[in-house]
Amino acid sequence: MLSLTSILAYGQKVLSFKDNGTTEIPTRWNGSCDGAGEDFNSSLCKYKLIGARYFNGGLKKERWEKMKSKESARDSIGHGTLVSSITVGNYANGASYFGYGKGAAKGITPHALLAVYKVLWSEGMSSLDIIAAIDQAVSDGVDVISLSIGNPNVQFSRYIRTALLHENVISIASFSAMGKGIPVVCSGGNEGPLFGTVDNGFPWLLTVAAGTTNRLFAGVLTQGNGVNITGRTLFPGTTSLQNLALLFNNEHPSCDKKANVTGAILISKNITSLEFEHFLCPCIVVSSKEADLVIDYAKYGTNPSASIMFQQTIIRNGFAPAVAWYSSRGPSRTYKHILTPDVMAPGSFILGARHPKQVAGTIGLEADLYNDYLISSGTSFACPHVTGVVALLKAKYPKWSPAAIGSAIMTTANPIDNTKRPIRDNGKDHQVASPLAMGAGHIDPNEALDPGSGSSHVGGLGSAERGGRFNALALELRAIAP
Repeated sequence: MLSLTSILAYGQKVLSFKDNGTTEIPTRWNGSCDGAGEDFNSSLCKYKLIGARYFNGGLKKERWEKMKSKESARDSIGHGTLVSSITVGNYANGASYFGYGKGAAKGITPHALLAVYKVLWSEGMSSLDIIAAIDQAVSDGVDVISLSIGNPNVQFSRYIRTALLHENVISIASFSAMGKGIPVVCSGGNEGPLFGTVDNGFPWLLTVAAGTTNRLFAGVLTQGNGVNITGRTLFPGTTSLQNLALLFNNEHPSCDKKANVTGAILISKNITSLEFEHFLCPCIVVSSKEADLVIDYAKYGTNPSASIMFQQTIIRNGFAPAVAWYSSRGPSRTYKHILTPDVMAPGSFILGARHPKQVAGTIGLEADLYNDYLISSGTSFACPHVTGVVALLKAKYPKWSPAAIGSAIMTTANPIDNTKRPIRDNGKDHQVASPLAMGAGHIDPNEALDPGSGSSHVGGLGSAERGGRFNALALELRAIAP
């Protein structure tokens, strides 16, 4: 079973959460959906989704005005739906974001079960609710806890993020869960490339950095002179623009109706740092080098024209993985002597299930579009990849401690990219990434399931954890076996 503090949206109404082929609910499971609150159909709580609760008692006490959010475990923004689908999403054919990334999709552990505990609200979150949710998850009998939490803009979160190691609520609650044999996985935050910005950097849990993949969501620009240029885009509204006049003019806004601009070719000095851009009009983004070809043709070509073909997905594009520019860098924000993050996982342009009532794309400022899937970026979406690997290890080696599982993942992580070179850092001009950016390297699930040797000791503060991030006092190394 998996516990995610973000909430699944609408049960089996989301294709990724169909319950066919899921694991049988164990008799030791104590959770339920009885506390799911308003607007929640408890009949959906079986087979795949087996637990749902919400926690806002602490937030209510801290607020001076009445909460407007419904008291419900339902997902109100879609974050938890996407996060959950990455870990436990069932097989879904024909998944895509308006044609981008089209194919069969599944989570890391498609037959696993899911329990959700909602602590984040539009009004903010409370440290009391986080502790209560984690304690409840432990009491319910979860096998893994995953927290994609660490938004610096959320009200009431400042103390949660900056409290000392022994006062931080996630630190305290995750230590308690670890003591019960339950691994905890957390996102590291999206405040890179500054050093010392990692959230949730505690030695008894796995803190996850975000990396890129070798998949490019693109548009292909074909100039009238026959030159093809591939640019980045996620524009959702049309498949192509055909034979439009090409004009070089940096005065008109993109897609301005008054300027009679139908589409745009945008220039970026850093083509690898576009994870949070929104494509509201038909456009592609090209590098400065490629832009020179376009500008020369637009200025000096005879009757220059161009077409753009959208909804392109290119595999094996460039070196990957690389550390995403936004991924928070270590050391830990709360305790500078902790080397963190622990590992890196895919976090950029991740396709996952969409909240059914969430806008999936926008054209201009007027037209909202809806889709079954969404593409998002952040350490929030790297975290559930590692959670899935932890669940696989927990299933194969049920007697392993959280420290042994963490050791297996970290000691088998890969520091080399697909070009046989050290992993690079997109936030540092593609220099070789340091452990403060990528941890031990990129997760390798297959290798983690057969790790060889690793740390099996679980101790308290000051003891050796996962290969000696503290001074080694009583570290036991042995061959890993079932």
